[in-house]
Amino acid sequence: MGRRLSNFRFSLRYKHVVLSLIFLKFVSDTFEARRKEIIAEFGEQYVDNDAFYTMKSVFYLPEDSRWSYILKYAKQEDIAVKIDTALHDIEKKNKALTGALPDNYFSRLDLEVSKLSALLDQINNIQTINSQHEDVVGRVYEYFLGKFALAEGKLAKTRMLPTGLA
Repeated sequence: MGRRLSNFRFSLRYKHVVLSLIFLKFVSDTFEARRKEIIAEFGEQYVDNDAFYTMKSVFYLPEDSRWSYILKYAKQEDIAVKIDTALHDIEKKNKALTGALPDNYFSRLDLEVSKLSALLDQINNIQTINSQHEDVVGRVYEYFLGKFALAEGKLAKTRMLPTGLA
């Protein structure tokens, strides 16, 4: 997975971009899995009832906050705004997330639509819930922590050594 994400050569400052998108993919995958369970157990009449999601510790997602919606509009000029809106609406609908998600982060980054769209395509290939033994979001976070530690270590080394030895 790390190799797939490193192909984008995003600097470490974009770790929040990747983490936020993987979180969005994960909560969407979890939501969709629960949605299928609800339909199988109770029928279609309960698929939009928040309580049927929260009873299983699944975040309810408004339609424009779902991964499928984001992918549908991935190549449009306003995709950053759509991602920001999705994250905002997820946080607003699920009080446990208050203050946890970035606010208007993607819009402020001014990323090229083609690069953001390509990143969305790559993240779309990540299976976030296939294995209950694997924490994909945690693994990505650890990947960035490792990269951050390496970068900080190199920076600290150059600060501590006399010029020419770093």
